[in-house]
Amino acid sequence: MTGNARFNGLDWLRGVAAIAVMIFHYQIADSTRWAPRGYLAVDFFFALSGMVMGAAYEKRLSAGLRLSDFMLKVRLPRLYPLLLLSTCAGCAAAYLAHQLPASPNLSFLSQIFLIPAVSGGRTLYPYDIATWSILFELFANACHVLFLRRMGTAGLTGVMAASAVMLVLCGHHFGTLDLGARTTTAVGAVARVGYSYTAGVLIWRFHQKHRLPRIPGGLAVATAGLIACLTCPLTHQNAIDLSMDMGAIIFGFPALIIASLKSVDSLRTNSIFSWIGEMSYPLYLLHDPVHVWLSRQLGATPSAQIALASAITAICLSWVSLVFYDIPIRTALQASIRRRQNLHREKPSPTTIKF
Repeated sequence: MTGNARFNGLDWLRGVAAIAVMIFHYQIADSTRWAPRGYLAVDFFFALSGMVMGAAYEKRLSAGLRLSDFMLKVRLPRLYPLLLLSTCAGCAAAYLAHQLPASPNLSFLSQIFLIPAVSGGRTLYPYDIATWSILFELFANACHVLFLRRMGTAGLTGVMAASAVMLVLCGHHFGTLDLGARTTTAVGAVARVGYSYTAGVLIWRFHQKHRLPRIPGGLAVATAGLIACLTCPLTHQNAIDLSMDMGAIIFGFPALIIASLKSVDSLRTNSIFSWIGEMSYPLYLLHDPVHVWLSRQLGATPSAQIALASAITAICLSWVSLVFYDIPIRTALQASIRRRQNLHREKPSPTTIKF
């Protein structure tokens, strides 16, 4: 993003959340987990996305940007190149680790086209578990174009309230809010993205109207709060853990975003934070295939050594893929789209042709 739609403090927080997700997945079978609530980072991502999409595109949506153009020219060029790379990496890692699903070719093609598994209690996307959130991100984007952009504050608040009720019911039913990655819990993803994404859109609306406070030291407060939310130990008492998670999603994450909106003034810091934000997406998608492969090479039992090796490898691979794959492809796609748009504008109308 460019211009006023760039919020570098949020880029920094996105990077922190991506690292928390990676740590959560790397330590998921270890009693010494460092980010036991790392799954909540996905809710933070959804809220960030609603905020950023509102900032970058609501004016264009209000001006009549069509759903097909928004998806094909805006969202898929941004999300799909790395999604394709992570699927290929996940397939290769599963093959090398001898962990291919029952129908590997069908699973690969399904994941390439973002078609989720629909039965059997399996993960929606076996080659990269993180892909499920991209599916629901695109679902929220479509709802934004079709419905949310037309809603006022009351309508958005109603969507949030209904999603919050659904979130409570899903948490009570499943005993956790770590929902969405499997076919049996996919309904919970609708509640998660419904609340957090809509909250992000509403935050942007208030920010645009200068109705949000500027908090001194807001980014430091937001960073500490985000880390606290994601690393707070589980009590293993469902009622308490669910209440804490609900508090983070409903109140905590929106407050952290508000706190960090106007908190970065240094140009150098902005540049660093912007880069960290760019790195967060490849790291989010590629860390799981890396861990699958290294766990096979170094030992199946989770350990701090394997987690550290996986983290270093995933960060390096994310940097390489961002610089030499994702950015060049996105740049080429955007240039191609602009050329097509210019040709369309310059093409004379049949009514203006003179003989």
